[in-house]
Amino acid sequence: MDRCLEFARDNGIRTISLEVRQSNLGAQEFYRTLHFAALYIRPQRTIVRVMERIVDQSIPSEVVNNPNVDWNSVSNAVRPRGDKDADQGHQICG
Repeated sequence: MDRCLEFARDNGIRTISLEVRQSNLGAQEFYRTLHFAALYIRPQRTIVRVMERIVDQSIPSEVVNNPNVDWNSVSNAVRPRGDKDADQGHQICG
């Protein structure tokens, strides 16, 4: 990391962007010791989309507590579990 920072200084680079998982506290502390600061925290897109669907109550009722279906949180499509033609996406099952 020292070589990267030295290269940046030598080449007039004033901004370095890093992406660190929120759960990786060790990495966050490491970068703080190098004087990096968290300026933006990217929301976890899937969780945000699912929470939006919970709030607006748009999750199909047949999905709730039903391990026999796959649910695509983006398209809101419901398919029988294991359906080869099911949309690609995130599955939430009971």
